[in-house]
Amino acid sequence: MGNAYTEILNISQTGVFINYKGVLDVGTIILMNISYKDMNITIAGEVKSLHAFNGERGIGVKFSFTNIWENLYVRKIVREISRDIKLIDKAKKKAQKMAA
Repeated sequence: MGNAYTEILNISQTGVFINYKGVLDVGTIILMNISYKDMNITIAGEVKSLHAFNGERGIGVKFSFTNIWENLYVRKIVREISRDIKLIDKAKKKAQKMAA
């Protein structure tokens, strides 16, 4: 994977789906740098699957936490993303209601 810039299309507390067009074998360990707002973590993960998500080819990667702090920090990032998505959805609904 090298220093490839990729985009995370889905994230959870246990892993990510990355739109990656290259070839990686299931079981490959990769190192990821995940950034959101002012939060940043470098974490290892294991490629678990090669598939498509929302029409995009990529890889499913399970986080390989080395300590509880990595786990807690990823949870913090996921919570912040979820919170922001809810705020965006709420604003969209309000805008649609006003336009109707």
